[in-house]
Amino acid sequence: MNGMYQAFCEACGEELLFTEQDLREFQDGDIITCDCCHTDLEIVKTDEGLELHRHVWMTTCPKCSEEFELTEEMLQKSLAQCPHCKYKFALEWEE
Repeated sequence: MNGMYQAFCEACGEELLFTEQDLREFQDGDIITCDCCHTDLEIVKTDEGLELHRHVWMTTCPKCSEEFELTEEMLQKSLAQCPHCKYKFALEWEE
């Protein structure tokens, strides 16, 4: 595995391989998707290479201002319901 670095998906354990160029180009906080389970993974650079951690999508309720984690269903439908006040609202995405 000369010149290749491995990291594992925190969700499914799948091995992902990266080149030295990948390591140079990746920045802390970059998001990639596991080819196996399609989980969003956040890159954390380390002295040995990198680690992949399950990325959690958060939002803030526009009614009560409480922050909460979005579920897969909310992400797919682009519709959230605040677990604190039960307010429903459309998710808006920024580039």
